[in-house]
Amino acid sequence: MIRAGLSRFRLAGGALLLGAAVVMSTASAMTHQPPGATQDEKADIAAARSLSRAFQHVAKRAEPSVVHITSLQQVYTRRSLFDAPRAELAPGGLGSGVIVTEDGYILTNNHVVAGADQLRVRLADGRELECQLVGADPATDLAVLKVDATGLPILAFGDSDALEVGEWVVAIGSPFGFDSSVTAGIVSAKGRSGIVGRRSAEGLYEEFIQTDAAINPGNSGGPLLDLDGRVVGINTAIITRTGGSIGLGFAIPAKMARSVMENIIASGRPQRGFLGAVWGDIDVSRAARLGLAAPGGAIIEGVMPESPADRAGLRVGDVVVAFDGKAVDTFNRLRNAIAFTPPGQTISVEVLRDGDRLVIEAQIADREEWLAAARREEAIESLGMTVINAVRLGASGFGDADAGGVQIASVAPGGLALREGLQPGDLIYAINGRMIANVAELRQALQSASWRQGVRIDVERGNRRGYVIIRR
Repeated sequence: MIRAGLSRFRLAGGALLLGAAVVMSTASAMTHQPPGATQDEKADIAAARSLSRAFQHVAKRAEPSVVHITSLQQVYTRRSLFDAPRAELAPGGLGSGVIVTEDGYILTNNHVVAGADQLRVRLADGRELECQLVGADPATDLAVLKVDATGLPILAFGDSDALEVGEWVVAIGSPFGFDSSVTAGIVSAKGRSGIVGRRSAEGLYEEFIQTDAAINPGNSGGPLLDLDGRVVGINTAIITRTGGSIGLGFAIPAKMARSVMENIIASGRPQRGFLGAVWGDIDVSRAARLGLAAPGGAIIEGVMPESPADRAGLRVGDVVVAFDGKAVDTFNRLRNAIAFTPPGQTISVEVLRDGDRLVIEAQIADREEWLAAARREEAIESLGMTVINAVRLGASGFGDADAGGVQIASVAPGGLALREGLQPGDLIYAINGRMIANVAELRQALQSASWRQGVRIDVERGNRRGYVIIRR
């Protein structure tokens, strides 16, 4: 096809020369104003040239810091039916990344590097380097890589919160493997969610910047930039019917990406803030039932016992209207704001309760550490089993925790639990019809129960629910 195209150009020499003349004339027109142009026309042309120069400045500044990433996977091949299989590395995927430190840290998407046996990056100067995966976070679809190099060109982060809908942005990456491709567009919307769906046990933290700057396969992990050349997002997803861009591209906000990146570089894992509440959105009908003037905010539907929310005094039914001084419009944004608040920080939570407006101080916990403590095994000698608090995170997709229960960790030989058919993994959610949320409540319920009459234990196993009655 390439040869045929070249032949047509050779045959159409006159047309080619005419095309060249037109281009030269256009270039001349760009240098000099068209004859007879009005002042308004001159002003419009000058504005267009100014915008064009702005895009050029962004491209020149950013291109050296954008890398092409090749994911290699081990495959087994045979030369013939009788040969032993041989392991080889083959390209498994392509993507982009942005250099964030002079000593070789690179920010990209988790899905660009997931499943790779080896990773290579190609710098803008043509160097190809092997790189190591420092850490990844499927819940935000971010990953950090490291190459052995110094003095690399870097890009600064911008304020993604300050982005306005309608603002110009520039995307750079390697769509379909074409290095350093630059496209421009505007911010079409902010705070988009429900785009990608779950990618981990705790769901996906989504608050995407939507843009019509062309983003295609291979752009993933590359930067979305403002006109100052600062990173305001990491390109990650598109909605398409064709496999390519139709003007619906999505980027992870720089504020979220930077927080995850800094955590991974510092400790190898992302740190999540944790409050321990279950949230619900407030739509028009719910606002009317609650007596609110308009929808918005988030309502607390559950509070984990002994969680930061519980200790701060937050209650079921509280309507959260502001978090850390910023208005809350949806539970999704509140959930994200909690997750990306540094653990240990004390923040203000403004709530509506019974018609009163209250400001409650709450100290954010480290999600992983709190869950580890909450899931310590405890022995229930009377039943011959050990249990843990069942913090079923992300099971409903609401809040930063779901209402718990008690999960059986192990059953002892010859014990009552084993005799009645209880198994490790069973979730105990009620004793004699009384709902329980944690191990402490299970102990209280068992102590006040009449063993002679029989103790009813309601159990959830997989998607099924049932009960056993234990006597002794």
